[in-house]
Amino acid sequence: MKNEYREFFKDSFTEHLKQFGNIDAEYMGVNNTQNKDDAIFVSSIIGLIGDVEGSVVLSFSQRLSLKIASTMLMEEIDEINYNARDALGEFANIVVGNARNKLVDVGFDVKISPPTIIVGQKHEIFYPPKTLLDELVFGFKDERFYLTIGIKG
Repeated sequence: MKNEYREFFKDSFTEHLKQFGNIDAEYMGVNNTQNKDDAIFVSSIIGLIGDVEGSVVLSFSQRLSLKIASTMLMEEIDEINYNARDALGEFANIVVGNARNKLVDVGFDVKISPPTIIVGQKHEIFYPPKTLLDELVFGFKDERFYLTIGIKG
C-alpha cells in the first residue's frame, strides 16, 4: 500500500483520539494480520470508492468505545446502546472524513459510505480480492486498538 494513504488515516486517527477520547495514543507500528483478540468490541467500517477503493476499519475495546462515546455525547455511558453506537459512527465519520479530505486535496476521487457498527467479542472483516491491507496498531496504557486500512490493489 502506498505510504501516503496510510499516513493520512494514521494522522487523522491519532488526532481525533486525542480530541474526542482524551487519549494520547502511542503508535506501535504495522501488523499485517487480520486477527483480533477478545478485547476488541466495536468496529466502524467505512468503504472508500473511486480512485482509492477499499475500506477502513476502526477497532476498539469496549472500554475505549465507551470513553469515546461518553466524550462525544458529553455524558457518562456505561453500555454500548443506540446512542453510543451513533456517537461511535460519528467519530468514525470524522476520522475518515478528515483523511478523505486530505486525499481529495492531493487529487484522488474518494467517496465514503456510511459506517456500520459491529458489536461482539470477535468479528471478521471480509475484504475484496486483491485488497492490500495494513493494520496499524496503537496503544494506550494496557490497551491496544487498531486501524485497518484496505486499499484495492
